[in-house]
Amino acid sequence: MADGAQRVLLADDEHAVRRVAARALTHAGWDVLEADSAEAALALLDANPGLTLAAVVSDVVMSGQDGPALVEAVRARYPGLPAILMSGYAEQGVLAGETARSVAFLGKPYTPKALVARLAEATGTLVGQQG
Repeated sequence: MADGAQRVLLADDEHAVRRVAARALTHAGWDVLEADSAEAALALLDANPGLTLAAVVSDVVMSGQDGPALVEAVRARYPGLPAILMSGYAEQGVLAGETARSVAFLGKPYTPKALVARLAEATGTLVGQQG
Protein backbone atom coordinates (compact mmCIF):
# COMPACT_ATOMS: atom_id res chain seq x y z
CA MET A 1 0.00 0.00 0.00
CA ALA A 2 2.06 2.81 -1.33
CA ASP A 3 0.25 5.67 0.40
CA GLY A 4 0.51 4.03 3.83
CA ALA A 5 -3.12 4.75 4.63
CA GLN A 6 -3.44 1.23 6.00
CA ARG A 7 0.03 0.85 7.53
CA VAL A 8 0.38 -0.32 11.11
CA LEU A 9 3.43 -0.25 13.38
CA LEU A 10 3.61 -3.51 15.37
CA ALA A 11 5.95 -3.86 18.35
CA ASP A 12 6.34 -7.03 20.40
CA ASP A 13 9.55 -8.45 21.81
CA GLU A 14 8.34 -12.06 21.53
CA HIS A 15 9.31 -13.15 18.02
CA ALA A 16 6.69 -15.89 17.67
CA VAL A 17 3.85 -13.67 18.90
CA ARG A 18 4.94 -10.81 16.64
CA ARG A 19 5.15 -13.10 13.59
CA VAL A 20 1.65 -14.51 14.15
CA ALA A 21 0.24 -11.01 14.63
CA ALA A 22 2.06 -9.68 11.56
CA ARG A 23 0.83 -12.56 9.40
CA ALA A 24 -2.75 -12.08 10.55
CA LEU A 25 -2.66 -8.35 9.87
CA THR A 26 -0.91 -8.76 6.51
CA HIS A 27 -3.42 -11.43 5.48
CA ALA A 28 -6.21 -9.00 6.41
CA GLY A 29 -4.78 -6.32 4.11
CA TRP A 30 -2.60 -4.24 6.43
CA ASP A 31 0.91 -3.11 5.55
CA VAL A 32 2.82 -4.09 8.72
CA LEU A 33 6.06 -2.57 10.00
CA GLU A 34 7.49 -4.92 12.63
CA ALA A 35 9.75 -4.03 15.53
CA ASP A 36 11.09 -6.20 18.35
CA SER A 37 11.19 -3.32 20.84
CA ALA A 38 9.90 0.19 21.40
CA GLU A 39 13.35 1.50 20.59
CA ALA A 40 13.42 -0.37 17.26
CA ALA A 41 9.93 0.94 16.45
CA LEU A 42 11.04 4.51 17.06
CA ALA A 43 14.19 3.93 14.99
CA LEU A 44 11.97 2.81 12.09
CA LEU A 45 10.06 6.08 12.36
CA ASP A 46 13.30 8.07 12.57
CA ALA A 47 14.61 6.36 9.43
CA ASN A 48 11.37 7.10 7.53
CA PRO A 49 10.29 10.65 8.50
CA GLY A 50 7.51 10.90 5.89
CA LEU A 51 5.92 7.60 6.88
CA THR A 52 2.15 7.50 7.14
CA LEU A 53 0.61 5.30 9.85
CA ALA A 54 -2.96 4.22 10.49
CA ALA A 55 -2.23 2.78 13.96
CA VAL A 56 0.31 1.47 16.42
CA VAL A 57 -0.08 -1.95 18.04
CA SER A 58 2.23 -2.88 20.89
CA ASP A 59 2.76 -5.33 23.69
CA VAL A 60 2.54 -3.61 27.07
CA VAL A 61 5.54 -5.28 28.71
CA MET A 62 8.74 -5.31 26.67
CA SER A 63 12.40 -5.10 27.58
CA GLY A 64 13.53 -1.50 27.49
CA GLN A 65 10.74 1.00 26.94
CA ASP A 66 7.25 -0.38 27.52
CA GLY A 67 4.19 -0.22 25.26
CA PRO A 68 2.50 2.79 26.90
CA ALA A 69 5.76 4.78 26.57
CA LEU A 70 5.98 3.75 22.91
CA VAL A 71 2.41 4.90 22.27
CA GLU A 72 3.19 8.24 23.91
CA ALA A 73 6.35 8.69 21.80
CA VAL A 74 4.61 7.71 18.57
CA ARG A 75 1.68 10.02 19.31
CA ALA A 76 4.11 12.90 19.81
CA ARG A 77 4.80 12.47 16.08
CA TYR A 78 1.30 11.38 15.06
CA PRO A 79 -1.19 13.09 17.39
CA GLY A 80 -4.37 11.12 17.97
CA LEU A 81 -3.06 7.99 16.23
CA PRO A 82 -5.19 4.95 17.10
CA ALA A 83 -3.35 2.55 19.40
CA ILE A 84 -3.84 -0.96 20.72
CA LEU A 85 -1.93 -2.27 23.70
CA MET A 86 -1.80 -6.04 24.24
CA SER A 87 -1.08 -7.85 27.48
CA GLY A 88 -1.54 -11.11 29.28
CA TYR A 89 -2.27 -9.13 32.44
CA ALA A 90 -5.63 -7.61 33.35
CA GLU A 91 -6.29 -4.29 31.66
CA GLN A 92 -6.76 -2.50 34.99
CA GLY A 93 -3.36 -3.70 36.14
CA VAL A 94 -1.37 -2.47 33.15
CA LEU A 95 -3.02 0.71 31.93
CA ALA A 96 -3.56 3.83 33.96
CA GLY A 97 -4.42 7.48 33.53
CA GLU A 98 -4.66 9.07 30.10
CA THR A 99 -3.22 6.00 28.39
CA ALA A 100 -6.08 3.83 29.67
CA ARG A 101 -8.64 6.26 28.27
CA SER A 102 -7.04 6.75 24.86
CA VAL A 103 -6.03 3.27 23.70
CA ALA A 104 -7.78 0.04 22.88
CA PHE A 105 -6.79 -3.03 24.90
CA LEU A 106 -6.46 -6.62 23.69
CA GLY A 107 -5.86 -9.36 26.22
CA LYS A 108 -3.42 -12.18 25.54
CA PRO A 109 -3.80 -14.81 24.40
CA TYR A 110 -5.87 -13.53 21.50
CA THR A 111 -6.86 -15.04 18.19
CA PRO A 112 -5.63 -13.55 14.93
CA LYS A 113 -9.26 -12.80 14.08
CA ALA A 114 -9.68 -10.88 17.37
CA LEU A 115 -6.56 -8.81 16.64
CA VAL A 116 -7.77 -7.92 13.14
CA ALA A 117 -11.23 -7.03 14.45
CA ARG A 118 -9.83 -4.90 17.28
CA LEU A 119 -7.60 -2.99 14.86
CA ALA A 120 -10.46 -2.43 12.43
CA GLU A 121 -12.57 -1.15 15.33
CA ALA A 122 -9.81 1.14 16.64
CA THR A 123 -9.14 2.64 13.22
CA GLY A 124 -12.73 2.72 11.99
CA THR A 125 -11.75 0.89 8.84
CA LEU A 126 -13.07 -2.13 6.99
CA VAL A 127 -9.59 -3.53 6.32
CA GLY A 128 -9.60 -7.17 7.28
CA GLN A 129 -13.34 -7.47 7.79
CA GLN A 130 -13.94 -9.17 4.47
CA GLY A 131 -12.70 -12.51 5.64
